[in-house]
Amino acid sequence: MFGKTQRNRSGRRRRLTIGVTMVVAASMTLAGCGSDSDSESSGGGQASATSNLTGEPIKVMTIASGTGQLDPHPEILKTAEMYGDWINEHGGIGGRPLEVITCDEADDANKAAACARKAVDEGVVATVGSYTLNGESVVPVLEQANTSEFGICCAIVASELDSPVVQQLGAGLAMQSGMAVKAAADGCKNTVWIGSDAGATTDLQVSLAKSGLKSMGAAPLKDVIRIPLKAQDYSAQVTQALKGSDCLISPIPEASLAPFLSAFASQGGDQRIYGLQGLLNENVAKQFPEQTDGAVVTGMYQDLSSPAYADLREAIKQYKPSSDLAFNSIGALGAWAAYAEFTSVVEGIQGPLNHDTFLAAAQKHVSTFPGVAPGIDFAQSYDGLGGAFKNQVNRSITYSVIKDGKITPFADGAFYDMTASMAGTPIPASSTPPAGD
Repeated sequence: MFGKTQRNRSGRRRRLTIGVTMVVAASMTLAGCGSDSDSESSGGGQASATSNLTGEPIKVMTIASGTGQLDPHPEILKTAEMYGDWINEHGGIGGRPLEVITCDEADDANKAAACARKAVDEGVVATVGSYTLNGESVVPVLEQANTSEFGICCAIVASELDSPVVQQLGAGLAMQSGMAVKAAADGCKNTVWIGSDAGATTDLQVSLAKSGLKSMGAAPLKDVIRIPLKAQDYSAQVTQALKGSDCLISPIPEASLAPFLSAFASQGGDQRIYGLQGLLNENVAKQFPEQTDGAVVTGMYQDLSSPAYADLREAIKQYKPSSDLAFNSIGALGAWAAYAEFTSVVEGIQGPLNHDTFLAAAQKHVSTFPGVAPGIDFAQSYDGLGGAFKNQVNRSITYSVIKDGKITPFADGAFYDMTASMAGTPIPASSTPPAGD
């Protein structure tokens, strides 16, 4: 057994700890593993801390976009590196150093496949906290090597949705119903759905929103408005959305939110907006403080300000990453949570640690990190929605509210189970968020 991570002074174990399934995919691009873009960290600049650790390094890889053109998320890669530094400064994992390899796949299927092959060639125990639109290039490589794609936020492609080597930690599709549930709880009567036109993906988003309203016994959507994926002038669509509505369910990618909110402001919109974590963020709120005041952010991870992410906040303070990186986001919060759960899995393994033993343990793991919903059981596949989303084992979401340009946790970051709302069946009282801020 690898033993527990070093405890802090209070005796509490250090919990060292990206939208969404095919929905946020359009907004979060990921990128390439090549000789110029991948990097390794086994404690980063903390060589003295790492050198005090004994035993063979535990090697992992995180695959994500650092330089993609659609919507890069370098904060994922940076968070993985910081976790490596942090855990090694605090005793490693059972006294062994964690060696983090990051691979920037540049939103390129060939580079994504190269990242996966590099992970296998390097003998990683698992890939951890990755996010890629090119999962069909990654998962088959990992499957052949019996290597886990552990702790992803969002299953984007079919192979990630049901592959036995994939452990999805994030709530993914549940956020789509979650926006509608909170709108209904807040008393919205004339709710309009407005989001990107992404074909079948949008159909699924709308269907889940409708199910969420149905589960609450609320009025159906007043209208469904699809906007072009490429950011442009959305005045016509906003005019349609504002007509007779009181609330807007808006899973709009961050890149499109600025032109959307510009049109919303110019037309005097005052409807309450319901958006997604990582998309409707503080950068957007600061740019449009009046339009986003009171907006509800539906998320899969607790806010960065929550106690669960105290170690991440300390790591940011200590390692001083670029202020341009968004750490209160699905990407960073999800990566830290994935590494925290990875640590928990490794600590529980008795005997040798390798990609085979880790995968076997991960497939039976039950979540322990408080920044995600409690008790996520990777052994319990999800059979809802026709059985096509078996890895959607986490269906609990949390909320935040934007106030004065700041995102603040709602109900102390409580989690709400959206299983019933995704199916459109009556939602239990325990899964129903209260009204208000």
